[in-house]
Amino acid sequence: MSEAHPEPIGTVAVFPLEAPVVPGMILPLRIFEPRYQELARQVVTGAGHGRFATTLIERGSEVGGGDQRSNIGCLVEVVDHHEFDDGNWTLITTVKHRIKIKEWLGDDPFPRAIVEAWPDADGPTPPDSDIASLISEFEALTAAAQPTESQVQVPTVDVRDGATKAVWRIASLTPVGPLDLQEILSAETLEQRFGLLHEMIVQHRHLREMIVQQSDDSSG
Repeated sequence: MSEAHPEPIGTVAVFPLEAPVVPGMILPLRIFEPRYQELARQVVTGAGHGRFATTLIERGSEVGGGDQRSNIGCLVEVVDHHEFDDGNWTLITTVKHRIKIKEWLGDDPFPRAIVEAWPDADGPTPPDSDIASLISEFEALTAAAQPTESQVQVPTVDVRDGATKAVWRIASLTPVGPLDLQEILSAETLEQRFGLLHEMIVQHRHLREMIVQQSDDSSG
């Protein structure tokens, strides 16, 4: 089963980032580079309709330009903002859904591109029992990462949220690197994304168990 198809998007501003985001996340941004200050100004004053796209910087950095960018990203929507006296901005955004970059339109004064919504391709939806198992694996991994005396609450995911939301939520909280998260974001179907995420969580658990075992052996 595929996601609902959002409306076509068209031309939007693009804020390339050094780490990908996934739908459902809250994305705070502190903006100090002049070209992205202008992006923020245009987005919040109506020209951008309160939204822009993000995409992963595959090579290079956020500052200075000349970066190489992925053509897979997400559309985000500004829910709060503040401009400081020095021209810097703080934006609070929510990540809405995936997009594909169809054509880059240049970087003057900031990156812009023609984008289209990219819902999941049709395919099977993992059953609730598989989603519940994934949630259990994630919660076990997260709990194991906390110090024994820690009072930090393990983030919760509810199978009743539905498979799509649950998988995105777990993906946003699982401690994987930028390229791994980009691979999850780029999966064609929900079933493929579920499989990738499950494999990464299991690998992280095994690695953590090996580290703990080696620590026990060296102290024993």
